[in-house]
Amino acid sequence: MVDALRSSTMLEQTPTLVPTCTTESSGTQLRTSLEIVDIVVLVLYFLFVLAVGFWSMCRTKRSTVDGYFLAGKNMVWWPVGASLFASNVGSGHFVGLAGSGAASGIAVTAYEWNGMFIVLLLAWLFLPIYVASGVTTMPEYLQRRFGGSRIQILLAILYLFIYIFTKISVDIYAGAMFIQQALQWDLYLAIVGLLAITAVYTVAGGLAAVIYTDALQTVFMLLGGLILMGFSLRGLMMSVMIAALMSSLTSIFNSSATIFTMDVWRFCRPRSSEWELMIVGRVFVLVLVVISVLWIPLVKASQGGQLFIYIQSISSYLQPPVAIVFIAGCFWKRTNERGAFCALVLGLLAGCVRMVLDMVYPAPQCHEEDSRPAIVRNVHYLYFSVIVSAFTLVVVLVISLTSEPPSQQQMSRLTWFTRFDKPPQGHVENESVGEDGEADVPGDGKDGGSGGTVSESSWNQKLKAAFMWLCGLQRQDGHKAPCPPKPAVNIAVLEEDPLMKHMVNANLLVCMSLAVFLWAYFA
Repeated sequence: MVDALRSSTMLEQTPTLVPTCTTESSGTQLRTSLEIVDIVVLVLYFLFVLAVGFWSMCRTKRSTVDGYFLAGKNMVWWPVGASLFASNVGSGHFVGLAGSGAASGIAVTAYEWNGMFIVLLLAWLFLPIYVASGVTTMPEYLQRRFGGSRIQILLAILYLFIYIFTKISVDIYAGAMFIQQALQWDLYLAIVGLLAITAVYTVAGGLAAVIYTDALQTVFMLLGGLILMGFSLRGLMMSVMIAALMSSLTSIFNSSATIFTMDVWRFCRPRSSEWELMIVGRVFVLVLVVISVLWIPLVKASQGGQLFIYIQSISSYLQPPVAIVFIAGCFWKRTNERGAFCALVLGLLAGCVRMVLDMVYPAPQCHEEDSRPAIVRNVHYLYFSVIVSAFTLVVVLVISLTSEPPSQQQMSRLTWFTRFDKPPQGHVENESVGEDGEADVPGDGKDGGSGGTVSESSWNQKLKAAFMWLCGLQRQDGHKAPCPPKPAVNIAVLEEDPLMKHMVNANLLVCMSLAVFLWAYFA
């Protein structure tokens, strides 16, 4: 009786509600066209970004592996710091973090406050080990630390999976959804437009272009965000959002291409030339884009539409085993390859099972009965990450202690306690380049090519030269002698200037105190 009365009451109220909503929406109809000032702001933004990207392409040497993937290893500190900031703050934060905050409160920001401590640990503890070992990627570090190649390949594939199915697809979807709401464009049309702009200087310029453009994006995000607090011009708002999206995507594209090229492709083809490695890296970026776009519908449907929760849940299932193995390798010299590999496999297997269960049994609505399995219904994904971490640590300890210890070569300059070890006499680092020590570019006279026939028109030659320059594969001048092997890392670079050391340590205390204050205040 009550339900019938409630239904009849709702039906009686429905005709009066529809005109009211129509009237209100007509007075506040969404403006779908940009005004002149909005267009000017967006045009200036893109001109600045393209100018910085083109300048960085001309300034750096993109025809070598180090130049393209590692920016020549000679970047100064301020653009690197700005790039780290801009890479972390993507459109997924502006849209996903705000959405999760609106749905569940300010507690969701604890993810970012906790992230502050992780960044500080990276700078103070893990970075010195990276510098001392002279590695390029984390999978490469674990390969040198434990020996063999199965851990390196496993982690390379895992990180590519995490990049594609969390960070890239979420940032693309969040940015495209913002543009769709602002301009009423088709969602996939907005995605294609964003990717076309982002991929231009990422594919062509490499890490140097990414770092310098990220530094510019940082200025847009900070100043634009402050201005928008008191002045709402839509062109500036869109510039801030696009800056967050592009800075995040470019960094992920570059790091993903670096991991695939240096850890996977070079493992399959150890004698690959620099020209081949750079081509593979650029093509892989395009493959990443296609896969990420295809994954977007699942991102849209997962976790009730809360993008930030989707990212954190996937990370909580797959990254704890990696973190435990990495920390054990850095700070416990007894950790060996067998213990690390078994812990990774078992921990990732447990995480994958929980991830699949989350996708098969989505969270019910408020009025629905929760019939999910107990492991999903009663164990939050953050609690599950703690359980997986403890399980992984136990496996590492037990198997490492019951098997033979690692060799001295697998510990020297590869742990916190051995980072100052001197390399063996005459030791040099391996470097995977072409047999002649430099880029093997077709048509440069070194690979048996003719360097262009007389019948080719000058127009075709100019187009070919322009394409080769855009890809960083311009011809080398003359026949250079083979490059000598790269010398071992100079341990002196780990020494710090006393004044700068005290200043950085003071900033460490300030940052940690600020995070603790925020925890206490909002608790």
